[in-house]
Amino acid sequence: CWPGPDSRSSAPAGRFDGAWLVQNFENLDPANTLWSKQYNLYAHIDSEAPRYLGFEKYWGGHVFLNDVEMQYIVDNLFIGNKLATAELLTSDGLRIDLRNIRSPIVVFCSYGDNITPPPQALGWITDLYRDDADVFSHDQTIVYATHDSIGHLGIFVSSSVGRKEHREFASNIELIDLMPPGIYRATVDERPAPAEVDEPYLMSIRRSSVEEVRAIVQP
Repeated sequence: CWPGPDSRSSAPAGRFDGAWLVQNFENLDPANTLWSKQYNLYAHIDSEAPRYLGFEKYWGGHVFLNDVEMQYIVDNLFIGNKLATAELLTSDGLRIDLRNIRSPIVVFCSYGDNITPPPQALGWITDLYRDDADVFSHDQTIVYATHDSIGHLGIFVSSSVGRKEHREFASNIELIDLMPPGIYRATVDERPAPAEVDEPYLMSIRRSSVEEVRAIVQP
């Protein structure tokens, strides 16, 4: 959803209107923009209105960015990829290195995301670590999960994802916090019937590896 060439004309005096980002994102799936989300609202009119209005208020809350911010984002993140390679420095000269994060890192990504699909969302792991021993030596715990179809925004605001993946990650966060260093892969599935507890889903976490992540990043 990065701005197209027409958006440059909307940035006089070094100001960029965030509405261009929203428009370009919606242009990726005009069927959803013009039809599906309105249809879903009226198809579930008794229950959908609060969620619909809440999202539209959030989605319509555009902000202005200045030319310095835009140039920094492009040079250091989108093109330079300096956050993933520990080359990003703060204004005080402090190097930002993701390997220094001591709390577990949870990555949830989707193959239906046309903005940040799994190869991009997980690429920082293979950028920073040669192998599993390298992960262990930095005392870092990384848990990742992939979804087959949900889109970019759906990862954050979809009610179905909220009931399933978000809820399971939140319910198991204390367990994740106690896991030893390494890379793990999480999956969330429906509980086999009959379920003995009043929870429709079950999260499973197994040991993964840098090589398994590399197979996703560079299939």
